[in-house]
Amino acid sequence: MIFLQDISPQLLREANKVGIPFVVVDSHSTDDEITSVNPDYSSAAYDAASYLIDQGHRDIVLICNKEVDWFFAQIYQGFQKAMADNGLPIHKNQSNISASGEHVAFHVAQTLFSESDRPSALLCATDILAIGAIRGAKKCGLSVPNDVSVIGVDDIFLSRYLEPKLTTVSVNNEEMGVYAMDLLYKKLKRKIRKVFCCR
Repeated sequence: MIFLQDISPQLLREANKVGIPFVVVDSHSTDDEITSVNPDYSSAAYDAASYLIDQGHRDIVLICNKEVDWFFAQIYQGFQKAMADNGLPIHKNQSNISASGEHVAFHVAQTLFSESDRPSALLCATDILAIGAIRGAKKCGLSVPNDVSVIGVDDIFLSRYLEPKLTTVSVNNEEMGVYAMDLLYKKLKRKIRKVFCCR
């Protein structure tokens, strides 16, 4: 079995108990007992922030869901490193910013862009958050990307149909799928070998 993203730990424990070989793809679990394939979100955030900096932005705010600890830690690490590598400070309100979905990102962006010292760019940890942030910018009468820039991470199918098209860092889902299948195949081979050895 291949599980996608966050799965109930109870379900994974049950699969382990029954002896079903499985791999989890794109999970936020930090359980070392679980075989998983996860993107390097730290590098993705670093690349996204570096792109904005290369475009001339100096006041960048990260919008991420702090409630998912592992995910937030990776995204923030990459963002912070890019800012530090370029000698840029973190926005004064950064510690208060968290969004759990598109609707919350919309309100967060509205608040940020209503301030006198508004950021010139937003780095959103997912494309869904970026979509909400763009709506928030437009609600404040700002044009994206003429007045402010927004970048996401994921390169979801919907991002190419936005107007304007969303700038995003692609996560190689195909490569993750291939790697997950390879890991699962190796697990199956070990299980079959074990069955025949025991007989």
